[in-house]
Amino acid sequence: MGYFKEEEGKRWRIVHGDGSEGFEETAPYDRIFSTAGIVDIHSFDISSLEKQLSPAGRILLAQNHGPLLEYRKVNGKLEETAKYGDMSFVPLIKGTA
Repeated sequence: MGYFKEEEGKRWRIVHGDGSEGFEETAPYDRIFSTAGIVDIHSFDISSLEKQLSPAGRILLAQNHGPLLEYRKVNGKLEETAKYGDMSFVPLIKGTA
């Protein structure tokens, strides 16, 4: 899924995927921000992203239409902690990149 490319002395990591399951290879992350909107937030499985989050990390989860949702780990469990505005994002289509 990911590979390194070296160009002019700089090293780049290129990851190709839809992002719905994160990128476990370089976890844990302090922040995870989905930039494509979840069409049905109630059926989206956030567990793979939760596993990649650092203990004090946050997930910002975009919906196709609706508020941006913030999740944080509280006592080791992921909880929705805030909602931001009413926004529209391009839809996340699982399996496409």
